[in-house]
Amino acid sequence: MAVKEIKSLHKAVDILETLQRADGCRLADLHRITRIPKATLLRAIRTLESRNLIRRSLADGRYRTNIALPGETVGAAAETRPLRHGLLVTAATVEMARFARDVPWPSDLFVRNGLVLELLETSRSRTPLLVNRRAIGDRVHFPVSAVGRAYLAFCPVSERDEILAGIEAEPNRYAPYSIRRESLIKDLAETRRLGYGLREARFVGATVADRLLTDHLLAIAVPVLGPSGVHACINMLWPKSAFAIDDFVANHLDDLQAAADRIAKKL
Repeated sequence: MAVKEIKSLHKAVDILETLQRADGCRLADLHRITRIPKATLLRAIRTLESRNLIRRSLADGRYRTNIALPGETVGAAAETRPLRHGLLVTAATVEMARFARDVPWPSDLFVRNGLVLELLETSRSRTPLLVNRRAIGDRVHFPVSAVGRAYLAFCPVSERDEILAGIEAEPNRYAPYSIRRESLIKDLAETRRLGYGLREARFVGATVADRLLTDHLLAIAVPVLGPSGVHACINMLWPKSAFAIDDFVANHLDDLQAAADRIAKKL
């Protein structure tokens, strides 16, 4: 006797395949592409979310997959966002949603992608502040951003030197302006002592794609640490006119560090 297939399992796989091909999908997109009835689709999504197989981004409300299906094509944009980061984003989303509920200051989660840092998640869309709404995949430079300096200060020295050597080999591509290595190393030692990274004094929020961007914000950033190094860095940002750095640190650094610790424990 032939064994019947499980139709609901086919639907779940259809959802995962769709998300793997795309750079995230809204519920309406999934319904249109998969043709799964909305009520069934919602139940399947909730089940997949509960098992950490997919996640919904704070940044844009799109669903993204946390796993790779064998033999399935990955969309060109998605190829640059490693699927192994799914668990990291899922863990961080809980903490960033808590920040969005309790304080008005936005928060970003960045990971290393070669010689730049890439945005995996952000709560900027949840803040009442008028700040630029960064997109998932935006990239920032190591030597000048708060997240970059936090990463370099807490990663293994061998990794730090590898990153800096790569940046120095192609400064026009990876450094928005000149910074002497000796000066940067001194700043990184201070970052490690303080426990958080700050933006370089001249940095005003530019990204790799938009070098002219000025966001009128300040930022502090801390690492999400693992046994072998830095998993990611998470920041908190605020308008320059609202707080001096020392006052903001006194009010929010402990919460930011505690959130990074909780994310690390979930990994």
